[in-house]
This record gives sequence, structure tokens and C-alpha cells, in this order.
Amino acid sequence: MLFSRFITVSFAMALSLTACNHSNSQAVTPSTASAVAVSAPSNLPIYRVGVDPTYQPFISRTNNGELEGFDVDVLREIGKREGFAVEFVPKPWSGIFAYLDDKSLDMITGGAVATEERRQKWAVSNPYYQVTTVLVVKENSPIKTYEDAKDKRVAYTAGGSVERTLKKLQGTETLDATQNFASSWLRVKSVMTNGSDAAIGTSASFEYYAVQYPEQKLRVIYPTSPEYDDVVFVLNQSNTELLNRLNKGLASLEADGTLNKLKEKWKMNTAAKK
Repeated sequence: MLFSRFITVSFAMALSLTACNHSNSQAVTPSTASAVAVSAPSNLPIYRVGVDPTYQPFISRTNNGELEGFDVDVLREIGKREGFAVEFVPKPWSGIFAYLDDKSLDMITGGAVATEERRQKWAVSNPYYQVTTVLVVKENSPIKTYEDAKDKRVAYTAGGSVERTLKKLQGTETLDATQNFASSWLRVKSVMTNGSDAAIGTSASFEYYAVQYPEQKLRVIYPTSPEYDDVVFVLNQSNTELLNRLNKGLASLEADGTLNKLKEKWKMNTAAKK
């Protein structure tokens, strides 16, 4: 749903009171208690975009509390080309899609993948990236393959595809609760501090951390036959105007090389299949 209002002088980008640098993101609780105004033309419609700013390199916060990341850059560039502005509204990822149902948000972004359930319930844009589930370990770890993690301490986050994949890998429905962490960064940090033998998560995020922290000598392990998921924007099925704008903008970014330049900026080409 496009909110029936227009920008007068600037539009507000809702942020949490807690800020963190993009190269050292911590798990935070998103809030809309404060906002930063961003200058924008007065005649642009605003779309409200739900995000969980704890998922590098797709989206995170700077030390000044501003949102940044691959998805932020992609969406803003599409807005420039397609004539709309965005208001990023931080929400916890758990339950974020309910805000599409009550139409308080127009779309969801931040490394969202096009699961079959989401395709059936909501509209999804054309894919602009692909991710797969991987492990990250220390360089000297005895874990050499995906299967080696079967009986190890593996950091995960409950409630999503990562948890389901780990249960399948370890052959159990009961995972070690002490290895349950609130964010991708905290999972990786546990490996860095030897609290976990490995962490499980998405290729884009873990490849990013491996590059950002070379002194930690992290190694990313892919499955023998990885299955890739499409990263998309998710929105209500009735919002065909926004869907068309997003797809047209994505096609433009890919055609002139901007999309690839943004992948390079956020160190995402190593993990990219698309």
C-alpha cells in the first residue's frame, strides 16, 4: 500500500537508539523511537520499507545511526530512477511480515529470500542476488567439510531456515540452546572467541565477515551441492505498481552495471551466484 502522503521538505528514516559500525555490527533491538531526516524532492511518494538492520552486508547501521548496506543502496538507486522515496522502518525480523498483512509497511527488504511460502502469500520482485547456507570456521579448524559439523558446537539462530538446516545436518530436532544467538554477527563472533566450533548462516554474510576480519583467519565452507535461494523484495500482491517499479529499476541497474558495482562495494561478489 502506498501511503497517501508526499514529502514536504524531507522524509524520515526510522532508526534504533542503538548504533553500530558496519564493520562491527552487534545484535540490537530495532526501534522507531528516533529518526533522521533525509533531504528529498517534494513531489515524490514515500514507500515504507521494513528492515532488520542487523544483517550485514545487506543492511546495518553506521556509528552515526544511519542505515547502510547493499539493499539500502539498491533500493535508493531504484527510487532515483523510478521516482519514489523510501522510509526505512526497523523491525525485529521475527514477525516482520505481519506488517505487510496489516499494510503498515509497503515492502520488506534486507536479504529476504523468496521461499515458497512467501511466494504464495505475497508478491516478490525479480531476484537481484542469490545466497546459500554455509558454515564458517577458524582456518585451523578440523572441520573441513559441511558434514564434519555433525557433532560439533554450531552457532545458529532459532526460528528460520538456518535452524532447520542445522537440525537436518546434525540429525536431531533438539539443538544446543547455548549455541542459539540473536544475529549473524553474534554467531560469527562466537567462532572468533572459541565459543563455537562453527557457525551456520548465509554465504553473503559469512563471506563478508571473512573479508572484514582477515586477522581472524576465518574459512567459509560450502555444501557439496549447494542450493541457492533468490534474494528479493517482498510486498503485498495487490501492490502491482510498486512491483513494476522495482522490477523495472532492477533491470536498469543490471543493464548498466550498477548492480555489479554495488556488489563489489559491499564485497559480495565472492559469494554471488548471480
